[in-house]
Amino acid sequence: ALAGPLRWGVLAVALLASVTAVLRARYLAGGLPMPGRRTVFVVSLALYLFFGLSSAAKVGPGADEPHYLVITQSLLRDHDLAIENNHVRGDYREYFNDELHPDFLRRGLNEVIYSIHAPGLPALLVPAYAAAGYRGAVVMLAIAGAVAALAVFDLAALLAGPGAALATWAAVCLTVPFVPHAWLIFPEMPGALLTAWAALWLYAPLPGRTRTWIWRGVALAILPWLHTKFIILLAAAVGALALRLWRTPKAAAALAAPAAISVALWLLLFLRLYGSLDPQVPYGDFAKLYVVAANIPRGILGLLFDQKFGLLMYAPVYLAAIAGGWMMLRRAELRLFGLALIATVAAFAASTTRMYMWWGGSSAPARFLVPIVPLLAPLIAVAFGSARAAVRAAFVLMLCASLAIAAVGVASPQRSLLFSAPHGVANMAEAVQGSAPLSFLLPTFTEEEMRRPFVLLAPWVIAALLAAAVVVLTSRVAWPEGAGAASGLVVFALAGSLLAGSPQPASERTKTTLRGRLALMRGFDGRSLRVVDYGRRARLDEGQMLRRSALSVSRAEGGLGDDPRHLAGPFLLPPGRYVARIVSAGGSAVGGTGTVMLGEHLEIGRGPVGPGAPPLTFDVPIETAVSIGVSGAALARSVTQVSLAADTIVPRSARPDVDVHAIEPIEGRPGAFIVYADEDTYREGGDYWTRGTSAGRIFVAPGGASTVMLTLHVGPTGGTIRVSVDGRDQTVTLAGNDTTQIDVPLTPGARLIPVVIQSAGEFRPSDHEPGSTDHRWLGCQVRVRLR
Repeated sequence: ALAGPLRWGVLAVALLASVTAVLRARYLAGGLPMPGRRTVFVVSLALYLFFGLSSAAKVGPGADEPHYLVITQSLLRDHDLAIENNHVRGDYREYFNDELHPDFLRRGLNEVIYSIHAPGLPALLVPAYAAAGYRGAVVMLAIAGAVAALAVFDLAALLAGPGAALATWAAVCLTVPFVPHAWLIFPEMPGALLTAWAALWLYAPLPGRTRTWIWRGVALAILPWLHTKFIILLAAAVGALALRLWRTPKAAAALAAPAAISVALWLLLFLRLYGSLDPQVPYGDFAKLYVVAANIPRGILGLLFDQKFGLLMYAPVYLAAIAGGWMMLRRAELRLFGLALIATVAAFAASTTRMYMWWGGSSAPARFLVPIVPLLAPLIAVAFGSARAAVRAAFVLMLCASLAIAAVGVASPQRSLLFSAPHGVANMAEAVQGSAPLSFLLPTFTEEEMRRPFVLLAPWVIAALLAAAVVVLTSRVAWPEGAGAASGLVVFALAGSLLAGSPQPASERTKTTLRGRLALMRGFDGRSLRVVDYGRRARLDEGQMLRRSALSVSRAEGGLGDDPRHLAGPFLLPPGRYVARIVSAGGSAVGGTGTVMLGEHLEIGRGPVGPGAPPLTFDVPIETAVSIGVSGAALARSVTQVSLAADTIVPRSARPDVDVHAIEPIEGRPGAFIVYADEDTYREGGDYWTRGTSAGRIFVAPGGASTVMLTLHVGPTGGTIRVSVDGRDQTVTLAGNDTTQIDVPLTPGARLIPVVIQSAGEFRPSDHEPGSTDHRWLGCQVRVRLR
């Protein structure tokens, strides 16, 4: 694993730890002023706004985000919570390209459709959305995140001083799950802000003014409106604060009254909409079937250790909260405060994980823990402020690792490393493992079966306990503080590798070999890459390297699938020309056709299969996943082996930089397709519209064609169209609703042709077509054909 991309993570952690050590020395020596509250707020807001607005531009809202925005639009435009008309009108097309259906499980009174999502967040977003639409909502969430970060810093400073407060702010607010939820349209971040305030109010000096407690009660009263499960946070916060205010009943009443009124109105809302006071009524029978106590053990383990969604997998610095909690419980002046925090975290986690889908659907890691991570911040602050030097160095190392993971996660195109499919392995693990079977050796708890993931988890827990023992022991001897942390890391890596990685089944050893050879293909860079055969202690030339990178999968080793169209693969291949061979049992006479599939439906290669048939050759124009298949089930059953070798590979430094958003075939040209490379195009089944006056960028894989034919059509506004094909520019001026065709000859042998279309004018179909619900701003329609 350390030979793969993870080596850059090691470098990042080393650099971060070095910078941390230098800054710490400067601060302690008085050479630098300690960053204060203003710096914390400004840096947090700047980071959240930068990544939030970048994500809004590149990705847009996903999962439940557009559903919250639809409710916001309904409140803003219709002054109600009924969303069916908003979906019928297509209001969501202002920020969402695909079809979006109402998200509901049962209708309300009079058969009205109300969303299953709570109205609290949409109500808070109304001013921001009215001012700046979807991006305004992102900005408001980023501001809420920055204010929460300030509250985390303030409480940590009160508990453990400015140095520990700075470390705590970085540990909580610059890592997963604050990143990326600080700018996503979910109720978790406003919930985190309110719990951060509640924790601060619980420890900070008590204000004497009753009016202050009224406003604090009003703020906390928002919690159940954000999400039904937040009622636990409201009860815990008001209960803990009321106990602290027992000497001042008037202040306690001022705090509790708004909360009580809010809960009453909240219950009456369900009565008004659904005819029942039950807060779970919008979910119908879902809660009875899928929200049960039996799910808690799996959910807790998953939220902590799942390779796709587990908190500790992406932010190991939260292990410091365990040490900090122990320290708080041992200190009389912090014991009650610590108990209140720990009890609230436990109650909320248990309530949340009763849900079968504890990971929250298409979400970033640990989404459901976001509202309670501010409650872990005081524990982390105490750990940083009170631990021995060697233990603190270990916490710093974990902090650097957590920061590096968050930075890589949000910097990746399409934020894909933080958003894994619920079932399968983690994108982050697959990206960093190189040829190692890391994703196979990490647990995942999204399936109902718990025995196997628990067995996978055990070795890593044992390795972590051994590493912790080493750090604690070295903290008691006269070692440099960094040496103990480094020793603990080495022990964890070695013990975890030995315990988890041995023995591996033969099928997994085969997969490891495949990953290594695929990594060698993708790393190929012509003469810039030096390949060494360790066995012969000799350099390999390009031809020898290509032969060594050949792949082979067999039925005997479990490498062939059941679907005939995707018999072998998918294999993530770099651009190049490849040769595939499909071998049948004992020279079986069963014949048919072999195919090469890109994705699920796009065929890029085809040839006969059977005795005497030539190998199947095909071109891959971009780095993408391909599968080898055959034409029928009988032929698939007879196949015993599929091999794949590269004839030529485009050097890494010469490969096109393509951010693949979608791929579509080109009609009438087998093996040719379009790659959509940005969010400035609206795909419509082979044709596409450019987004307003933005430049829509695609790539065309011509499949051997000599000419690309572009049919351009503009709406009623007409205008000038800028066309760029393979770096050759031209402009066309069209009248309203006019159409024209441009033929552009292609460079012989070209694998991927960049095409950029930009319209000077824009229009909305709903403004020109009676009855149209299409509110998109469109520029130019483009149809791509080849000859």
